[in-house]
Amino acid sequence: MSYPRANVRGMTALRLAEVTSDNVGAAGDLSVAPHQERYVAPVARSLAEAYTQPSVAWPRLVYAGDDLVGFVMAAFDPGCPIDYFRCGIWRLNIAAEHQKKGYGKFAVEAVLAEAAAAAKSPRRCFGCPESTVRSRSICGWDSSPPARFTTARSSPACGSEPRRRALPYFA
Repeated sequence: MSYPRANVRGMTALRLAEVTSDNVGAAGDLSVAPHQERYVAPVARSLAEAYTQPSVAWPRLVYAGDDLVGFVMAAFDPGCPIDYFRCGIWRLNIAAEHQKKGYGKFAVEAVLAEAAAAAKSPRRCFGCPESTVRSRSICGWDSSPPARFTTARSSPACGSEPRRRALPYFA
């Protein structure tokens, strides 16, 4: 699958990559800024959750050239009886030193492209109330998002316990 590629502020092309045995260690070392840690789980925990739900979770690493700059984990569960939870982003982590460069926006757009290619039609975005403004800016929305934006304390996957700190969530 080809995802949108970006050239952010003169930097190298951005891409998503699957998590493999060659890059999983670097993925586990990725960390957000200290003040953001309460909003998003560490990549290692996200990968453990993805392992338990391989048919739903879609973890990917975000690269700028050869540099690992972030992690995104989407969920695609078209059979879920709850419309809200059929398609969404469970986690988005951009390394502290790589923030404010457009990498988060690229990751969200790449998930939207994957959803569109698979006819998963994202329509809603859920976020923690404390981070609603940040979620909108990551998504590149000013005042009118392309999907309905809803705040929620958690974004559960269909049939599982609520996912704390998962944002934004598209369904």
